[in-house]
Amino acid sequence: MKMNKKRACEGTVLGIALAFVLVLITYLQYLSKHNIYDNEKMISSKKDYYSTTEFQIFPLGENHWNISVGKLSGAITLQSFSISESDTFISFSTNMEVLEGKFKMVLVDTDHGILLKTIFDDENNVPLNDCKLAYGNYAIKAVGIKAKIEGDFTFVLSDDN
Repeated sequence: MKMNKKRACEGTVLGIALAFVLVLITYLQYLSKHNIYDNEKMISSKKDYYSTTEFQIFPLGENHWNISVGKLSGAITLQSFSISESDTFISFSTNMEVLEGKFKMVLVDTDHGILLKTIFDDENNVPLNDCKLAYGNYAIKAVGIKAKIEGDFTFVLSDDN
């Protein structure tokens, strides 16, 4: 009789441990889906995954936009565009200030789900100057973790450099 109680106790402990591991795995998957700052696959997809407050973007002139965000978590498309002719070049520059959180701007190939280049992040401002793009669909995305930002960017597509 003692042996059956011992086995029953071991089985119960094993069951609780297994349930704990399953709950932990589910929780970690939930966190990874809601923190996409370093998840290139989710950032470069055609879909946007984000939550934001006080998001404003408006034109300052031809090819020049102002952006202000109270809080951005996730990735949101600022500009999407298609390249249908050969020898199309993109030039992109930004003047951003990150007031809180983490923030970056990226160029993505949405057809192939590839993050091509980080244009701006908390530490680097790397403008694109006459970067040649192939046929396909692309997007400039803003990516943040509780990011409060202000600034502007210039985005130009041209047939020649």
